Order: sequence, then structure tokens, then C-alpha cells
Amino acid sequence: MAVFRHLRFLFVGLPSDQSAAETTINLARTVSSCVSGMDLSALSACLAAVVCSSEQPPLRPLGSTAGDGASVIINSVLDRATDLLTDPHAASNYSMSSRALWQASLMRSLVC
Repeated sequence: MAVFRHLRFLFVGLPSDQSAAETTINLARTVSSCVSGMDLSALSACLAAVVCSSEQPPLRPLGSTAGDGASVIINSVLDRATDLLTDPHAASNYSMSSRALWQASLMRSLVC
């Protein structure tokens, strides 16, 4: 959850040091990989942490030379949630309140 609250700090830009830049890129990939195993409640909490953060993440186009770590992670959250909400087998595992929480989190992020 802390990673999601601090996306701006972690991914404000790629460091000029090559090793540090690779570490930053690997962090984004690792968090993105972890997201693929999250359930809808965890995804909602992560998105809420981003939305409620006092500093919004630096969202850049995927592949941006300035760094796209925050975008990669947010994209992973949205992709995973889409998978869960559109898969008939997975969607049946979630209560209406979980789905409503996800939709409210998403709507709040779109308004900001």
C-alpha cells in the first residue's frame, strides 16, 4: 500500500545513474507483477491510496523516456480489475459491495 501512496516520490523521473534507473524500472515491473495476483478488494485499496494521496503520481505515456513506472503500475491495476470484473467466473466471487467500492474508487480517480 505504501508504494501506491508514494508513486510520485518513487517515479518522479528516472535517475541519471544507470544502475539506479534500472532499479526503478525493476521496482515498477515487480509491483506490476504483484498486482496480477491481487483480488478486487486489494485493487480497490491500492487505487484509493493513489486517489487519496496528497501528491498525485506522474502519469506519463507508456515507454516515456522520462520514466513510466507510475503509469505501468496504475495500468496493471486497471487491467487486473477489468479482468476480474469481466470474467464471469471471477466476477461471481465478489459481492455487490466490493464491486461498488471498486466503481466508486474508479469514479473518484476519474473526477480528480
